[in-house]
Amino acid sequence: MNIGITQREMGDKVWGKYDALEQNYVTYFAEFGMTVIPIPNFSQNIEDFIESTEIKRIVLSGGGDVDPVLYGQERGGNVSYMPDRDKVEMKLLDHALTKGMPVLGICRGMQLINVAFGGKLRSVREKNCKPKHVNTRHCVEIIDEEMETILGKESEVNSFHGLGLLEED
Repeated sequence: MNIGITQREMGDKVWGKYDALEQNYVTYFAEFGMTVIPIPNFSQNIEDFIESTEIKRIVLSGGGDVDPVLYGQERGGNVSYMPDRDKVEMKLLDHALTKGMPVLGICRGMQLINVAFGGKLRSVREKNCKPKHVNTRHCVEIIDEEMETILGKESEVNSFHGLGLLEED
């Protein structure tokens, strides 16, 4: 089965902008008989790309922060945002929802899904934030039956991000 996965958007003065995908994603999903198709971070016809590559599931991968403009906040600090990636991932999510395709959000990907449905993010670097999520490991509960057959009821994950979901009262 082919799964589409988004990539980090990278860049420097020598190479310019380029996309990158951690090899561990490819080896991990291969263990379950899945072929990973990297999705580029430039505007394109997402529907044609998905159809031509016969992608059946979407993974919104980790890496970098979602642009705070997308959830009504101002940009700040020395964080670099990836508007091209945000745009492509929003299109992918919309396409997947329209077609009834399963979507897995990993770290940043889960944050983008939250934002797409009107949620907001907050900093988890604050000293009074509990639980601590920067440079740590913690468990997540798997609530999708199909994913539970692959990953089990719980799975330990790493956290290096500085943002988390903002809980509304």
